[in-house]
Amino acid sequence: MTTRGVRPAMRRHLLETSLTLLIASVSVLAAAETSVLDSGPPAVRDRFVLDFGFLVFEPASPHVLPRGRWRVGATASLYTSWSQSDQVRRDLELRSGRSDLTLEQLQATKARGEGRGLFHADGEIHALELSLARGVGRGMEVWLKGLIFEASGGFADTLVEGFHDALTFSQASRDLKIRDDYSIYLRAADGRELYRSRGSGPEIGDLTLGLRKRLGGDEGRWSHSLEAALDLPTGSTDSLAGSGSVDLGLRYLGELDLNRARLRGSLAVVRHGSTDFAFLEAKTLLSLWLGYEHALGSRTSIALHASVGESRYRDANIFRLEDYVLLADLGVKRRLGRAGTLFAAITQNLNRGSSSDIGVHVGWLRGY
Repeated sequence: MTTRGVRPAMRRHLLETSLTLLIASVSVLAAAETSVLDSGPPAVRDRFVLDFGFLVFEPASPHVLPRGRWRVGATASLYTSWSQSDQVRRDLELRSGRSDLTLEQLQATKARGEGRGLFHADGEIHALELSLARGVGRGMEVWLKGLIFEASGGFADTLVEGFHDALTFSQASRDLKIRDDYSIYLRAADGRELYRSRGSGPEIGDLTLGLRKRLGGDEGRWSHSLEAALDLPTGSTDSLAGSGSVDLGLRYLGELDLNRARLRGSLAVVRHGSTDFAFLEAKTLLSLWLGYEHALGSRTSIALHASVGESRYRDANIFRLEDYVLLADLGVKRRLGRAGTLFAAITQNLNRGSSSDIGVHVGWLRGY
């Protein structure tokens, strides 16, 4: 072979090698972006202090783990609640300064109308949720979630009031009650009462079991699945770590692949069992969740969720507590290579009813 023949061959070889490396690099980058999105949305939910032990589905992707694969996760959350019936708020507004809100004062507050109840919820919840999932069979996944729970007056009231002041928001009578207090009061329409003035140390909350089944194949941009869940009353009702009811849930999950983004949603129905806690009868509730996640580079994504659901206290005749639960979540995820995925999120209450004012979450997921 002549020198003239060698040089074109080397050029072709160099060009082919360069194209191969370029294609491989693009494939790796695309896989990384897909990986950070396919880990699913930040798995967070609202945990209202009077609504803690009841089954509520978290945001999730319809994808299931391949057979034999595992996923472990942990999410630490802080929830702060400040909510009450308007009659309690009006009594607070008559004060000239900060002081305790005693049981006697709450009992003396008249409900709004004949045959109605009222409530007051001031407290902070710290929770650690641990999860374990495994792919089984063809297109099926089983999962287990447990909770470590602590309720107290917390430490966030000063931060919340400072945030309200900075944005010139109303304090909604927060500044007329002592900071970082824990007081929970519920009066049913028939006069029965629930009252807690002391929180709890760390203890076990409810245990939830679930099964997810993929519908259809993996082809195409649209994925969907069906999920069932069972909530067991392993948490104590005395400390509000559990509801005392056995709850069953079923939901449909869907996801649309938009290349560098995912559009997700779910429609759920939950059957809550009856419980002496909060004097509630068995009830069937509906909820809807929508989420959007967008990749920012090869390792990071941002997610926005919105959800609406019926309150567990829908028919309790307690003003504000029977409102629909309206929530918005804003989260960011970061892929850590073999160490898994880390996320942080904020849950904001969009209504004055049965939900926490705000929740702050930090979580971690890893597959094996």
